[in-house]
Amino acid sequence: WEEVVTTLDALRRGAAADRPPVLAVRASPPGPMPGLMDTVLNLGITEDTIQALSRWESGRFAAEIRVRFLRDFAATVRRVPTHRVDAVAPGLWSSNALGDASEFELVDVAEAYERLILEETQRPMPMTLEEQLREAIEAVFASWDRAPARRFRASHDVSHDLGSAAVVHWMAFGTRPGEAGTGVAFSRHPMTGAPTPGGIFESGVPRPTSRTRYPGLEAFAAANPDGFARLLEALGMLERERRTAMRVDFACEGDALFLLEARAAVLAPAGAVRSAVDLVDEGLLTEEEAVLQIDPDSLDGMLHPHLGPFERPEPIAIGSAAAPGAASVSYTH
Repeated sequence: WEEVVTTLDALRRGAAADRPPVLAVRASPPGPMPGLMDTVLNLGITEDTIQALSRWESGRFAAEIRVRFLRDFAATVRRVPTHRVDAVAPGLWSSNALGDASEFELVDVAEAYERLILEETQRPMPMTLEEQLREAIEAVFASWDRAPARRFRASHDVSHDLGSAAVVHWMAFGTRPGEAGTGVAFSRHPMTGAPTPGGIFESGVPRPTSRTRYPGLEAFAAANPDGFARLLEALGMLERERRTAMRVDFACEGDALFLLEARAAVLAPAGAVRSAVDLVDEGLLTEEEAVLQIDPDSLDGMLHPHLGPFERPEPIAIGSAAAPGAASVSYTH
């Protein structure tokens, strides 16, 4: 813990003078574990930080960050039952209700979360950044041993003994007013493996999320061409360094681009094969190394029947794939 405190002091000294001291703690497991490891955002919400956020942006923005932090802290760190957390402000997290709430309404919700945390855990909210950070790091490490994570590792033949790291960094505010948001970017198309970037960018969203379908980064490129160019540069550098298709989680605050996390991309089976072949052609992999990048179990889906290329009509529904293969039927109404 002494090393954490020493590094935190160095982090503070290296930060911009006007940037409020708000942190994020992210799990960094040895391999992809989508949605199974905890992340704690907006750490460091004290009276002084609230005042700093108010000066940096606005009082309403500070109140919203406080509410987001307390909800996260209750559910993720203190493990307050989900139904109790959701009952504090049941309509606030649907649609754009949070964005429409006033500063005074958000202050009331924050105080309700603090009362809930005290009632459920018999411990008040820690009032210093160091205390909040320690609890958050412990929660992130504890998520490695929770049942969903253990089941995932067992089904993917990943050793329970590997453990996870925790990464602490300055908070990038995807919800800051203006051109802010978060996204996920792939150095190669996540479905086809084509050497074109794929992913998603969402304005006003606090954290990147994994999806089964990624619509692309064209809108982000049009809205923020400089940020998109820097993102492509980072993806290319990481891919050359790691010699595999890469995924990057990122955030934007206006023109500022923040790379939050980078790891090997999980591509669709056909995409993984094409990516490996292309990396050989580009001189980044040998044929033997490319073969080792392919999960043999994933190749089963490529051997099932597929729909051939044809002009497809407008779909009546879209869902996630449950099993590989394709079929066609005639339907008469």
